[in-house]
Amino acid sequence: MGFYDCCCMVTGVSLKGASAVLVILEGTNGTFLPAALAIKGTYNRLGAIDTLEEDENVALIEDYLRRQLEAGEFLVQHDYLEPGLDYEQYKAEWFLEVLERNINDDPETALLNHQPLSFALVCQSVWQSLVSSQLGVTAAPDKDLLRELFDGRTMPYHLYSAHLPAGRTQLLELHTMSAFLSARGIP
Repeated sequence: MGFYDCCCMVTGVSLKGASAVLVILEGTNGTFLPAALAIKGTYNRLGAIDTLEEDENVALIEDYLRRQLEAGEFLVQHDYLEPGLDYEQYKAEWFLEVLERNINDDPETALLNHQPLSFALVCQSVWQSLVSSQLGVTAAPDKDLLRELFDGRTMPYHLYSAHLPAGRTQLLELHTMSAFLSARGIP
């Protein structure tokens, strides 16, 4: 069972017409683990989000995936590439649409370093309720939280090794959600 399935079971809340939080996941040893801090937007009724809350994290993810696409490390099936489109024109929402194809069409639609990327979706009001009750409870340094959440995986290392976007809040939110799921035996 992947992280996506678990979050839907945990919340039981429909995303229809809702704001949602999306966490990109890397396939690792038969399970999916967080690969980036959360992105917030509106559920697009197609399986992903759009109308993203543009922030530094979204810009970092977009830039990273764009560079990996150009370098040939992020492989996307040709059916989903736009002919003649310059790499700089690929935006975060397009990347999320392609990752949604991994979930609904073919798990090899988009591979980063030959591993599938996926994502988890959680209703934003549920996310906020869960994380706001625990936000700031941990006093652990950022580097310890990063190590605990991402365990040396490549994508998050490249995204956040230089600095964290928007201070500590997004890191604490993901850490809180991860701890919530882990406490309930959910990967």
